[in-house]
Amino acid sequence: MKAIVKSFIYGVGIGTIISFFNYLFHGLTSISVFTLGTVGLCSGLIGVVSVVLFDLLSLEYRLSFILHYVMTLLIIIVMNMVNGWNAYLLSLKTLINFTIIYVIVWLVEIWMNHNKVNRINEKLQARKKR
Repeated sequence: MKAIVKSFIYGVGIGTIISFFNYLFHGLTSISVFTLGTVGLCSGLIGVVSVVLFDLLSLEYRLSFILHYVMTLLIIIVMNMVNGWNAYLLSLKTLINFTIIYVIVWLVEIWMNHNKVNRINEKLQARKKR
């Protein structure tokens, strides 16, 4: 349960950052509380989907990755519908933008995990030397 709550909060953080840059890119200067809430909720759900597919279920990594991509896309489509962003439901532009953002987020995640593993390995090496 702790992992699910942590992933929800992490997802909200990532979604907030992505939304911030998206709003800046589109020149939006204000956002409603409802929109902010749906973006936060959907981002949190994506975080939960991540922990369920990659950590809690024992699926092959490739299958988890494909399911994560599809489920994340579906959550984004629902978020767009709820917020009335009908122009962004499922167009080629939406799919391309989503895929670019998805790849960027994954590259950042890989980089962060790589750094985390390196720090752990450094600490283990330091312990071995003592």
